[in-house]
Amino acid sequence: VARLKLRRSSEKNVPDICGGIHLSLYKDIKKHPFTSILIGEGEDVWHIMLDDCKKSVLKLLYMNNKHSTLVEINSEKLAGISIIKKFFLFHTGNKGLPSNCNFSSVREFNGRDTRHREIESIVNEIQYIQKTKIEIFFTNDNIIGKKQYTEELFSALAQQDIYWRSQSSINISFEKALLELAARSGCEYLSLGFESTQEESLKLFNKQLNLSRKDQYKGIFSNIRSYGIGIMGSFILCNDSDTKDSF
Repeated sequence: VARLKLRRSSEKNVPDICGGIHLSLYKDIKKHPFTSILIGEGEDVWHIMLDDCKKSVLKLLYMNNKHSTLVEINSEKLAGISIIKKFFLFHTGNKGLPSNCNFSSVREFNGRDTRHREIESIVNEIQYIQKTKIEIFFTNDNIIGKKQYTEELFSALAQQDIYWRSQSSINISFEKALLELAARSGCEYLSLGFESTQEESLKLFNKQLNLSRKDQYKGIFSNIRSYGIGIMGSFILCNDSDTKDSF
C-alpha cells in the first residue's frame, strides 16, 4: 500500500517526506523510495525542509543529531502548514523517557532526559488549532511525567474548552487530584501501557512499575473510568514467557 501511494504521489509530482523513530533507528540507509527523509527529531529541522520544499530544492537526506530543547516551538511556525482536518497528532509538553523498560524505542530516539515545552506556548498553539475544529492528541509518552508541570498544564487546558487524549503511566490512577484536573480539563481517554498481565513477561520487559501493580489492574481501570475518562490499554503479546493460558 505504501509503495502504491508513493508511486501515485510521484506521478502527480508530489514530494514524499518520511521520518520518525523507525526510520531514524535504521542505521544502514543507502537507498530509499522517498523524495526526502529526516533522521532524528524534527522540531529544529522541519521548517528548513518546508522551506527547501517550497524552493524545489529538497535534499535526499536531512540529519539532526541533537535533541530539541522544545523552547522555540510556537504557534507562528504552524501558520504556513496545512493541518490534517480530521485528526492532528499534536506533540506538546515533553519528550524523553527516563524509565528503565528495555523494549522502548522512544528512549533510544528521544533520550532519557525529559524536556518540557513552555505552557504558554502550548496554549497559544491550542488556540491556533481550535480554529480548525480538529481533535487534539498530546503525544507525550507520559503526560504525568513531572507532577508540578502536569498540574499547571491541566489547569491551563481547563480554560480552553477542549477535549483531548494522551498517554500516561498507570500511576495516574493513584493521583486523585491529577485525575480530577484531567477530567475537568477535557481529557476523553488515556492510553496506558499495561504491557502484560504475566509476571514473567513484565520481568522480561524490566517494567518495574507495572510489576509492583499487576494485581491492581482492575482497580486501575475502575479508578480512571470513575472520572469519566476512557482507557486504551496497550499490551505486548506472544512474549517468550507467554503460554496459551496467558490469553
